[in-house]
Amino acid sequence: MSAAPVLHDLAEAPERRAPRGGRGHLRLVHEGELAQGHAPVAPLSERDPKVSRPRLRVLAAPEVPAAAVRVAPARVAPARGRITRRGRLVLTGTVTLLLAVTVAAVIGSVLPAGASSVETVVVQPGQTLSEIAATQLPDLSVNSAIVQIQLANDMNSLQVQAGQVLEIPGN
Repeated sequence: MSAAPVLHDLAEAPERRAPRGGRGHLRLVHEGELAQGHAPVAPLSERDPKVSRPRLRVLAAPEVPAAAVRVAPARVAPARGRITRRGRLVLTGTVTLLLAVTVAAVIGSVLPAGASSVETVVVQPGQTLSEIAATQLPDLSVNSAIVQIQLANDMNSLQVQAGQVLEIPGN
């Protein structure tokens, strides 16, 4: 699509040629003139007096036959070995991240996995989870101790059976 300005006063727009190399597809449309299948432009006397600036209308560009269109050959720039500042930043960040992940994996495989102390307790007949929590984890409140024991043993309830082995997490 292209646009052609609608001029309200012929004195405003002297006749000019389109500049070399562009905009030859635009043309001026004067009042009352038909613009390639569009309605005529209304004269100033019929327009809203409150509007003081000129209005523009968008007109379709004329059809150009395919034979008249000349396509310039594409120019391919030679590949260069330059890297931008953003590219250097991304490359440095990626290398640093890979190095950090590698170091963390090596340290994780060298250090012992069970660094926290875990004790086991065998549930005696008549013992409840609350009693075990109060005696084995006296530094915590009973509710917090119960939750810690349940998480360490993948338990969903407060029910324990006599002879059951429970892991007691360390502080």
